[in-house]
Amino acid sequence: MLKNYCFLLCMFCMGTVFAQTNVLTKTDDQKIKQFKVIEDNNYSFEQLLADSTLPFTNNPLLHNFKPNSYYWIKCSIDNPFNTPQEYHLGVFPYIDNQLYIFNDEEKKWNSTVSGLGSKSDSRWFSNFPITLQNNSKNTFFVRMNVSKLVNFKDSTHIRLSLVKSSIVKQKEQYSFIILMVTLVIILILFLYNLYSYFIFKDKAFLYYLVILIGAAIYVTAINKYFNALLPFRLYQVLLSKEGYIYFFNLNEFFTELAIITIITGFVQFTRNYLQTKAILPKWDKILRNANIAFAIVILFTSITTITGIWYSFNYFSLPINIGCVIIILLIILVGIIAYKRKYMFGKYFLLANILPLFLMILVAVYFIINSTANDGGKLLPNLAILSLAITFAIALFFRITTLKKDLGNEQLQAQTLLNNLNKSEQSNTDKEIHLREIHHRVKNNLQIINGLLFMQFKDNADEKMKEQLKHSQERIKSMALVHNKLYESNNNVHVYIKEYIKDLAGDILKTNIPAGKSVALNIEENEAVNLSLDTSISLGLILNELITNSCKYAFKNKAKGNINITINKLGGGYQLIVKDDGSGLAKNFEQKNSMGFRLVTNLSKQLGGQATFENKNGAMVTINFVDAIAA
Repeated sequence: MLKNYCFLLCMFCMGTVFAQTNVLTKTDDQKIKQFKVIEDNNYSFEQLLADSTLPFTNNPLLHNFKPNSYYWIKCSIDNPFNTPQEYHLGVFPYIDNQLYIFNDEEKKWNSTVSGLGSKSDSRWFSNFPITLQNNSKNTFFVRMNVSKLVNFKDSTHIRLSLVKSSIVKQKEQYSFIILMVTLVIILILFLYNLYSYFIFKDKAFLYYLVILIGAAIYVTAINKYFNALLPFRLYQVLLSKEGYIYFFNLNEFFTELAIITIITGFVQFTRNYLQTKAILPKWDKILRNANIAFAIVILFTSITTITGIWYSFNYFSLPINIGCVIIILLIILVGIIAYKRKYMFGKYFLLANILPLFLMILVAVYFIINSTANDGGKLLPNLAILSLAITFAIALFFRITTLKKDLGNEQLQAQTLLNNLNKSEQSNTDKEIHLREIHHRVKNNLQIINGLLFMQFKDNADEKMKEQLKHSQERIKSMALVHNKLYESNNNVHVYIKEYIKDLAGDILKTNIPAGKSVALNIEENEAVNLSLDTSISLGLILNELITNSCKYAFKNKAKGNINITINKLGGGYQLIVKDDGSGLAKNFEQKNSMGFRLVTNLSKQLGGQATFENKNGAMVTINFVDAIAA
């Protein structure tokens, strides 16, 4: 009987010993179930190798974490195959781990680091690349730092896994190709539309560029490449009651910032493209406020989480994704309303954006359902971003094409709108909407004409012709600015002239001050002056000629100069004075009869006044004029 007990005891001990060795299989991945763990007590690695009496236990429950909490893992894997096997070892928790494994070629123990807190060129922070030697038992050790869990009372288990390196490399190549293709397409679209923005000055292009910037950040962050790109680490962790560890690092932070950028750019693009401020003011306010609320929530959760103030991301992750879906549906609804109201760009907006909006909703729904998903290599987000970038470009193309077709009959359309406005019995609000649309359409088309002149300017080799084209561009800008001021203000009939002069003169100085010169601008008024559309346009053209002339000729012999502009209300009329402290007017300037001189003189007469030219410590031009319908 005693012999039987001894035999059984020996078999049990042998079974326990053999159970600690994991056998490699032919599968692409497998879980490692047999390993031993010991809480670190300032053990050196050499001590772990030499001292066989250390109290290792079989995968204990990790709890009661301390400020300097470390654990050692010891594991053996038997490779029964005739060739070495390349694998990636996954270690959970993956906060800050260090692997020790014996190198047969160098005949020494090598160590590598991995985890959220370790600096590595890899985008994945839970894996160690290892080589398991053929026909032998391979033993390795892992030193695990879990000090980040010191504030949590819940417990967790250690988990180890193996994945073939060939599978990991294949996924890495697949992810990298998708990322590069996406980024190259985004870059091409960005450069093309940046050029278009500088030509046409249409804010829809500007907001599209914002979307593209957000898209580039998003695909980089969601594919976890900021781990490899940034030289530092910043992260926070959360241990749940179920033993799961959630993390929020720089990839997640940039993902949230990218979402804000994309949604904000999308909302502003929609508002500008569909002109909701003019044709759908109530929906415009809803869109704007929803965007602001969404951005505040994301910024709050991201900042409080990444800084460690409060791990709020887990609590707000679901509301953020739901909010994203709501805003996208709201944008679709606004597009449908604009289309039903026969707004000409409503159809193009819906046709171009149905696919990307649907894919964006799918991405949000995917993360709502899979709240713990952290695989950035999914194809769906990249497809959503690509479709968003490409179809928005299509929408902008239709916008420019339509506007170009409208250039020929723009004046007729504007006049028709004005006639309908006068004949109709609409409310004052409807009249304002018509006027705002008129101003916006005229401004857009003036900008397009300006863009076409710019393209002529670039392609023309004749310097005199280029100079004339430049002057024409500046004159068109002065007219477009009047319509823009009327569109942006609550008053659709009168222009606050001081603000208009400030913007106009600022633009002229930027493009006409010679290199190395400094010109200060001073604008004065004796009271607020508001002028009608026609008077403001004439005044803008006059100012354009006078300020440009001062920039070109007044300060040739001076490094610094001043231009003073005064607009005063005098009885039933107005007085404009433009003065510089430069070299003054040439003696025979009137005899030259330049186009600029003729333009200032004729426009002054159209305003019921006369331009007076004189020298008073520099050139001074005085124009007294009237505005029959001024406020």
